[in-house]
Amino acid sequence: MPARATPRIGGIGSTVVTGAGSGIVALPGVNLLAPQQPAAPGGPQVQATPTPAPTPVPPPTRYDLTLPMPPRPASPANQYFDETGHNVGGAFLRYFVTFGGLDIFGMPRTEELLEDGRTVQYFQRAKLEFIVDKVGTQYEVQPALIGDTLTEGRRPFAASPVFDSTPGHRYFQETGHGLHNAFFTYWTENGGLDLFGYPTSEEMEENGVVVQYFQRARLEYRSDRPEGSRVQLGLVGDELLVRRGWLPPPVP
Repeated sequence: MPARATPRIGGIGSTVVTGAGSGIVALPGVNLLAPQQPAAPGGPQVQATPTPAPTPVPPPTRYDLTLPMPPRPASPANQYFDETGHNVGGAFLRYFVTFGGLDIFGMPRTEELLEDGRTVQYFQRAKLEFIVDKVGTQYEVQPALIGDTLTEGRRPFAASPVFDSTPGHRYFQETGHGLHNAFFTYWTENGGLDLFGYPTSEEMEENGVVVQYFQRARLEYRSDRPEGSRVQLGLVGDELLVRRGWLPPPVP
């Protein structure tokens, strides 16, 4: 697959999305307290008048980017997903099929997009990126650091005490976190560092579910599921798209 300035890896032109690098709307700085006025000699202290904090402004909705699209012409290099109405083709399809398909990535949520100069595609559990300078290598497609994006502002999480790695337990000095038991087994057997990245948290409870964050993913332990299928990947792709205003919030 030859390198191109604007890759067309699925066989059609990419949609340009400007300003989508962070997906976070920055609010201007606000002084929460007005300057105090000097008190008159012997008189009462004049208190500052608090300036109300601004109401967070949600990002503009771009539901058009996740609306169903027509299938491309039938081809071994393209697969259409009726459930979400999106195509996966070319290098993204090869990566999708090779590294776990629906179980790892979920359904596609967008077509290919040109985002900050890079061709990407969003899935329920991941965001895939096409790396032009890695064309022809096993790293021409890589999962984005979506776990880091979702936990920005929460990290660094409390680190693990240092321990010696043993079967079923591994300490990562790169991030200061450990990986244990069922999460260790799932991480090891389903792609490890290349697919999920390093752990960036310890196990924790969120919404009644035990989870652990990684650079590219979130693992969840579902105790109500059958033995052997209790670990699954969180819908971090969907969560990022909701945060950006590209998907409507889920119905409670």
